[in-house]
Amino acid sequence: MPDKKNQKKVNINGDSEEKEASVGISKSQRWAKEEKSSLGIKKKVSDLYKRDNLSTLQKPIKAKGASFIMVLLIALLFGIIGGGLGASYILSGNEIPSWIPFNIKTTSQENNTEDVDEGSVLIPDLEEKETDVSQNISLLKKSTWTIFKSKNNPEGFLDQIYAPWQSNALAVAVKKDGWLLTSLDFNEEDQYVAINYKNEIFNITRKIKDPKTGINLIKIPAQDIETSNILNYVNLNSGDDLTILDKFKNVWSTKVSDPRARNIYKTEDLVRSTDEFKNGIRINNGSILGRSPAGIVFKEKYIVGLVKDSSIIPAWVLAAKVDEAIKDKVFSWPLAGVEYLRVSETPGLLSDLFKDLKTGAIVYGDPAPDSSGEEAGLQNADVIISVDGIKVEPGMSLTYIFQSKNPGDQISLDFTRGGEKLKTVIDLKEQVF
Repeated sequence: MPDKKNQKKVNINGDSEEKEASVGISKSQRWAKEEKSSLGIKKKVSDLYKRDNLSTLQKPIKAKGASFIMVLLIALLFGIIGGGLGASYILSGNEIPSWIPFNIKTTSQENNTEDVDEGSVLIPDLEEKETDVSQNISLLKKSTWTIFKSKNNPEGFLDQIYAPWQSNALAVAVKKDGWLLTSLDFNEEDQYVAINYKNEIFNITRKIKDPKTGINLIKIPAQDIETSNILNYVNLNSGDDLTILDKFKNVWSTKVSDPRARNIYKTEDLVRSTDEFKNGIRINNGSILGRSPAGIVFKEKYIVGLVKDSSIIPAWVLAAKVDEAIKDKVFSWPLAGVEYLRVSETPGLLSDLFKDLKTGAIVYGDPAPDSSGEEAGLQNADVIISVDGIKVEPGMSLTYIFQSKNPGDQISLDFTRGGEKLKTVIDLKEQVF
C-alpha cells in the first residue's frame, strides 16, 4: 500500500494548503491573463448595474389612437377597391371592365392581335417529352441487371445485403431465356450473382467471353425476362440523344458527337480492315464515361453500346454473334484479310482509275497470305463496288458487313479492276486469337 503521508498533492489553483507536501507548479502566463480578464469583465458588469439611470425601465411612447385608426381605414379602402377590380376582371372573361376610366393593355390582348391556326403548336410540349424520357428510362431499368460478387457465408446480418455501392457492373438482357451482355471482367476464382429491378437474385451459371471486344455473354436461370434490342449502326446519327446507366443505375444524358469516329493523325490511319473495327462512338461529354464504369448506353429503348475502359463498345458488332455464341459456346469471327480505303475519304487521288469515283472501297495492297481475300482473287487497287448486292455508299461500314458474318459464310463481291467489272465469292475463314 502506498504511504498516504508521503503522497503529494498537486494544486493547480496555486493556493497551497499543504506547503510542505505540495509540488511547485506555477500558473502559466496565459492562465493568469485569462483569470485577470475574467475578473475585469465581472467588475464592469457590476458597475453597469449600479448606475442610477438603470434603476427603472423606460416606458415606450404610446401611439395616438386616431393615427392608427386612420391608417387602418385607408388600408381597408384600398383593399376593397383592389378586390372589386379583380373580381370584375375575372367575371368579365379576363377583359378590363368598361366602367374603368382609363385604358390598360394586357399581355393576352397583345398576343391575340394576329390570327393563330388552332392546329399549330406555338410552344413544344416539354412536359410530354420529359414523360417519354422517364418512361424509356423505366423500361431500360427493367431490362438491366446488376452484377455482384456472391456473398458466401456472410458473418453479420447487414453483411447479407447486396448494397448498391457494392455493384461490380451492369448487364443488359438480350434473350428472354436469361442471356445478358456485360463489360465486366470476371475473376474466375469468384462467384457472381445478377439482381433485377425486382431484387430477384440469380446465380450466374455460364460465361462466354468475346476475345475481340472483351464483352461477356452470361447466363442466369431465368425465363421470360424483359429484354432490350440492339440498335443497328445505320440508325445512329450525330446529335442523337443518348442515355447512359452506370453500374449504380445513375442516369446520365448526352448526345452523339460522331457515331463512327476514328483517331486519324496521319494518312496511314485512313486504311481500314475487313477484320478489325477501328470506328468508335464519340459523345459530346466524354468525361461521363469515366464516371460510368461498366455501364450501358441506350438510344431510346435500344442498346447502343457497353462502357468499357472509358470507351463505348458498339453493341451492334455483337448483334449477329449472340446466337452463334450460345450454340457453339464460343465467339467466332470471320477472316477476309483485306485492307481498304473508303473512296469518300480519298480526295485528291490523281490516277484516272480513282479520281472520278464517288462510292466504293479501294483495296489497299494485296490481301494477307492464305486469307479468304487472297483465295478469292482480290488484288491491290481493286475497287469494291457492292457486297452481297448492297452498294458500298459513303456512310456504309464494309467492316461491319464482313464481321456480321460467321466463319464458313460466303460473301459475293462486285468490283472493278482497271475499269473492268468483275465478280467473286469469298469463303470466310476464322480469326485465331
